[in-house]
Amino acid sequence: MVKFLHTADWQIGKPFKNVVDQQKRFRIQQERLNSVRRISDIILGEDIEFVLIAGDLFDSNTVKQSIILETLEIIRSFNCNVFIIPGNHDHGGCGGLWRKKEVITNIQKRSPNIAVLNEEKIMEIDNAILIPCPLTRQRDCKSPTSWIKNIEWNNYTNEKPRIVIAHGSVVGFASKDYDNSGRENNHNQNNKIDFDEINCNHIDYFALGDWHSMKRINNKSWYSGTPEPDRFSRNDNEKRGQVLIVDCNRNQVPKVKHIKTSQLYWHNIKINLNSNNDLDKLKQNIETITKSRINRDLLRLEVNGQLNLSQFNYYDLMIKELTQNLLHLRVKGKCLCKPNEEEIEGLIDRPNDPLISIIAESLFNKIKEYEQIEIKDKDLDDEELRILCLSELNRLCTELTK
Repeated sequence: MVKFLHTADWQIGKPFKNVVDQQKRFRIQQERLNSVRRISDIILGEDIEFVLIAGDLFDSNTVKQSIILETLEIIRSFNCNVFIIPGNHDHGGCGGLWRKKEVITNIQKRSPNIAVLNEEKIMEIDNAILIPCPLTRQRDCKSPTSWIKNIEWNNYTNEKPRIVIAHGSVVGFASKDYDNSGRENNHNQNNKIDFDEINCNHIDYFALGDWHSMKRINNKSWYSGTPEPDRFSRNDNEKRGQVLIVDCNRNQVPKVKHIKTSQLYWHNIKINLNSNNDLDKLKQNIETITKSRINRDLLRLEVNGQLNLSQFNYYDLMIKELTQNLLHLRVKGKCLCKPNEEEIEGLIDRPNDPLISIIAESLFNKIKEYEQIEIKDKDLDDEELRILCLSELNRLCTELTK
C-alpha cells in the first residue's frame, strides 16, 4: 500500500481583480500561499510518501517570478517527492510556464524534490506507477486521458498501484469556471476526460484537478478541490479548502479522507428585504456566519425587496460597515427604497425649513408622476435617482435634528 497526498488548483498568483481594496486583495492572495504551508505540516503528520498536484499550480503562465520562487521554497519544505502536471491555467505547451528556462533552472536549484510530468509517459517509482495526463494547451478538444487506452500493461508490474493524474472535466460532469464578475465562462467543451475510453480495471486511482470543490466521481476517482477557496460556492454541497489523503493498493478500492487547509470563509446569503424584521434577520445571519471576525470573510449578498426611507438608511449603513469589516462584499440584485406617507409628510411639512419642504415636495411629485407612466416608457434610473435624493434628504434632516 502507498500513502500519498492529492491536491490541485492552487492557482497561485490569482489577481482577484474584483477586490478593490489593494491591501485586502493582497491578503487573499497571500492566504493561498499560507494554505500551501499548512500542507507541509500535514505531510509530516500523516507520513506521506509523495504528493500529486493535478494541474493549475499557478494561475497563469505570466505569474511573477518572485511568486514562483516563494512557491518553490514552500514546496521544498515538503520533505517528499512532488509530482506536478500542467493544467489549463499553467499549460505545458509552447510559451507555457513549465517550459521557461528560468523556471526549470529554479526548480532544479531550489526544489529538487519537484518533478514536472509534461509528457504522456508512464513514470514508475519505488511504490507506484504514475500515469500523467498533462495539458499542453489551455483548451484541447481531445480527452487528456485518451493516450492511456494504448498502454501495454503487460510491460509493467502488476504489484504497484497505478495512479492517473489528469486535469479537466469528466464527461457527464462538467466543471465550471467563472470570471471576476461571477459570470460563467463557457469552456466546458474542452479538456473532457472520457472514462469510456479507459479500461478502469487497470487503474487504481484517478487524481483529478479542475473542479475547485471536492468531488467523488466513482470509488476510485476524486477531485481534491482547491486548498484555499477562490470563489463563492454555487450551492451548499460544495466542499472547498482541503487536500485528500489517499491509501492505495493494487486492485483495491482506495481509502480517501480529506483534511481542511483553508482559513478564509466564503459565504452566500439570499434574502428579501421588506421590513425591520428582515433587516434584523440579515444582521443576525451575518453575525452568526462571520462570528465577528475581521478581514477573514467574503460575502456574496443577493438582495431584493423594498424598504422605506429609515429602513433603507439602516440597510445602507449596514452595507458600509460590512465593506469595512469583510475581506470582500459583493452585492447582487437591488433593494428599492420607497418612502412611506409619514416620512413624506415629515419632509414636506417643515415650516422652519422651507427649502427642504420645497425640494422634498418636488421630488415626491416627480416620483408620483413617474408611477403613472406606462411601463414601456419608464427610465428606471430616473426614478431610482429621485428616490435616492429623497432618501439622502431624509438622512440629512435626521442628522440635523439629533
